[in-house]
Amino acid sequence: MRNLGQSKLVLACLFTMLMLHLIIWIEDSFDNVGVNYAASLIRDDEEYRFAQALTVLNARKNTKGRFAFQYAGGARDHEKQPFVELYPTPELTFSILAANRWTHEIDDYEPSYLLESTANLLLAIEEDLSLYGARFSSINVTLCPTTDQVDQFSELAIISKLLPVEAIKKRQKPMDSFTLSCRTLLDVGSCIRQCVTSSVTNSYMVLLEDDLIAEDQLLQRMWDILAQFATVSPSVEKEIGAVVLYLRGVDFQFSLSDVTSMWELSILSFGFTMLIISFILPRWYRRFCFPSDFILVFLTFILSALIVCFIGRPRWTNWLLFLSRKQSFAYAFRPLDDSGASGLLIPSAVARSLGEYLWGLNCSELDSRAPFGLKSAVISNFLRTQNLEIYTIWPTLFRHRGLYSIYKNDIHDPHTMN
Repeated sequence: MRNLGQSKLVLACLFTMLMLHLIIWIEDSFDNVGVNYAASLIRDDEEYRFAQALTVLNARKNTKGRFAFQYAGGARDHEKQPFVELYPTPELTFSILAANRWTHEIDDYEPSYLLESTANLLLAIEEDLSLYGARFSSINVTLCPTTDQVDQFSELAIISKLLPVEAIKKRQKPMDSFTLSCRTLLDVGSCIRQCVTSSVTNSYMVLLEDDLIAEDQLLQRMWDILAQFATVSPSVEKEIGAVVLYLRGVDFQFSLSDVTSMWELSILSFGFTMLIISFILPRWYRRFCFPSDFILVFLTFILSALIVCFIGRPRWTNWLLFLSRKQSFAYAFRPLDDSGASGLLIPSAVARSLGEYLWGLNCSELDSRAPFGLKSAVISNFLRTQNLEIYTIWPTLFRHRGLYSIYKNDIHDPHTMN
């Protein structure tokens, strides 16, 4: 009778968790309430960042100064904060794919993503310089306009006051008449071919879309990632094809296609099962010896798995980071999700091959009906054919703040924005 009562208790909890999952799914699928309010909050944040960017521009204009993008590494001020040395000293090239979104009449609002993200990135570089000195061999910032009418790109005209002329990488041929799918890939190929000039060890390209905003301590976390990869074996290091620097929280979940996440789910569920059984069963360690209790244990495991999924993989990972006192984890990842290619760290040698491959694609073979996610799929397939691994970093180094989609010519659902 006691086992029957305990089984009913577990079944009641199991039913409750299923109902919670169902309610959340219905809410996510059909909740359009507050869309305008959520979008207004995103626009308020954008206007605040826009004001910050203009403040940065005015400060540099008044002092007639420029950001220090390129600097010689080597000498280091002893008063700077200590850090783990890397040999050879890494060099970074940030390349931002700059879309002129003002030409897309979604509504009367004019986004200024490029100005905000570029100023944010440059401030992150200055912050790292002030804290650690010129520890990188070099840091370059380049912009790749994805339009033929560069002279009509008003944001680019403003930012060019901070950048040297050679930092603006125009298209290598006119492409406005091509389909969006074709332009998307050829723009990436053109950008990589012009921006990546080195293939030495520890040279990396950071390929970004213009609606990504750098998180705090961007360069510090990037240095830690490079230090983490430097500790692996040379054979593993050669297999690194790309590192995903931005991933939506909804894409970082427990998935049957992700073996690592399934191991995490199993371990956490087993731990919860042991915890629950130790409370509801006297002498719980003996219960595993009786077949009559297997159903109760199985139901408890299912309940535990639902609890783990309800809390979510991002929260579990963040708690583990806090306990381990680490800044981030690197995961060997499955093929890129739709948003996975919006922020990538790529070794320069791999980037050069990728750029040539993308530039040589035949546009007639591309699916012009599905431009969103096409870049991720093509890059993922290329790296897989080269036997190269894709890693993802959590927490991500960038956050997405682009409400206006260049692929859909519409706005994103603001509830999905992080």
